Amino acid sequence: MANQHALEEGERMGSFTHELRNFLHTANLAFFAAKAGNLPLFGATGAVLERSLVGLGKLIDHSIEDARTTSDDGAKWKLFSLSDFINETKHAASLAAQLRGCGFVISI
Repeated sequence: MANQHALEEGERMGSFTHELRNFLHTANLAFFAAKAGNLPLFGATGAVLERSLVGLGKLIDHSIEDARTTSDDGAKWKLFSLSDFINETKHAASLAAQLRGCGFVISI
């Protein structure tokens, strides 16, 4: 049972660090694009930066909240908007492509 708990904790921490890295990477992309003068900080670039920073804040808040509560009720599922996720991914990929001087097109 202890090994199972350690495995679950490792998976939870891996998921946390993966999400943290994704938000930070996207925020950095938006920041460096704005800093380079290629894209203004309003519109899609500012929206990507804002969503990434808000996501980082929420992730940190949730991790603090989880650390304060000691519960063994298993995994906690959270609903999210698939449309928002796809839109955020599209904006982040478009921003990364623009920083590299490439085009990015998504067909519906």
